[in-house]
Amino acid sequence: MEFDFGTDVQLKSDNELIDIYINPSFYQPAMIDTVTAEITRRKLPIEALKKIKAEKEMASVLNLAVGKQGNTLYIVICYCLVLLGGIPGIIAGYIYYFSKQKGPDGQEYYVYNESTRKLGLGMLVIGCILFFYTIMTRLA
Repeated sequence: MEFDFGTDVQLKSDNELIDIYINPSFYQPAMIDTVTAEITRRKLPIEALKKIKAEKEMASVLNLAVGKQGNTLYIVICYCLVLLGGIPGIIAGYIYYFSKQKGPDGQEYYVYNESTRKLGLGMLVIGCILFFYTIMTRLA
């Protein structure tokens, strides 16, 4: 069963419709289709809105391609956990190194930037080595 957005969309102001059209990731595809039809019906400048939407998506993709910097405090804490032989540190390293998210273009991007990912890989490798060393010494 699909919700009919027609009545809700008709009650929205022009600015609300424009906001929905430019930020489609927050809404269901059926809502976006209904909003696009309403914008066309109201004769709002759809070509200008398409250009703004495309520019916003391009900026979003560029930000995603670079990735975000990891929190320094969390990284230090996770390294301490790794050095103590803790599984949480290994998990954190895995998350910092492998985490991905989908962009508006449907492509996957790493969540963290290259320097944070390198720190995450270091956490993961050191953590695994220390973890297996600890297990081997206890078994021997």
